[in-house]
Amino acid sequence: MTNIDEIDNKLINLLEQDAWQTSEALAKALNISSATVRRRLKRLVRSGAIHAVAISSPGIIGARITTMIALNVSHENIDAVEARFEFSRRYAEAKAGSVWAA
Repeated sequence: MTNIDEIDNKLINLLEQDAWQTSEALAKALNISSATVRRRLKRLVRSGAIHAVAISSPGIIGARITTMIALNVSHENIDAVEARFEFSRRYAEAKAGSVWAA
């Protein structure tokens, strides 16, 4: 198990805010050398304390997402629920760049 000290915690917090920061920028924020930042990052990764993860944007890479939702809605609420989902569907289409096919 890796001992995580205060500098490691601050380093992790900075990376959680922006993982694309250079070691020089991280070093400046932590008031340590960039070599120390790189050494600590290597130790944290090797120990499993932190992981590098890539999250794709399905609409950009051409992946399709299919979602099925089943609801039990009383008759008097159908119009309100339908209106809410219509807004959500348009928002999801805009974010993913997909086309709705009903």
